[in-house]
Amino acid sequence: MARAVFRTPTSAESTAPSPKLRELVGWLCTWGEGLARDDRGEVIWLNVQPADLREWLNEVVPHLVPVRADHASAPVGRWHRFALSRYGLLATASIERSSVGDLLLDAADNGCGLSFAADISRCYKTHKVRNGLPVYAGGPIRILEGSVTPEPADKGCVITLVRGVRPTWMDRMDTLRRPDLP
Repeated sequence: MARAVFRTPTSAESTAPSPKLRELVGWLCTWGEGLARDDRGEVIWLNVQPADLREWLNEVVPHLVPVRADHASAPVGRWHRFALSRYGLLATASIERSSVGDLLLDAADNGCGLSFAADISRCYKTHKVRNGLPVYAGGPIRILEGSVTPEPADKGCVITLVRGVRPTWMDRMDTLRRPDLP
């Protein structure tokens, strides 16, 4: 049975079921320059803006986009919802019921963040250089998969809900200064 996608101008959500106790929610990307790799695998700065993701968002079927562990594992879940905001791309993932899925949810609860792999072939090299690395911009960008990773390139790509509640890592941050989150 084909699953439908509910769309608005700024979001795409699968109608496939997504049990709250198997979900994680977080920022898959934030707007502005972040570290990435180009088509040759070289490290670059990629300036992502909302307009760069609109074409992809209008076509994406969220439940067909895999969730991986640190871009290396077999899929351990599927994305359920993507939504553009002032801060970045907020994403909700449904994680499979398995020992690997449980480990991934535990890692998300303890401070892992999010990262994405994308087709950036339609981006262009600007004339800017930042910290010795070229800056790319433009788009459109097509997200191919998203990962839970211990060290996301974009420090703003934090996980804000795990299993329907605020993650444990945020509770530990109460004694420290929290990053600004929308």
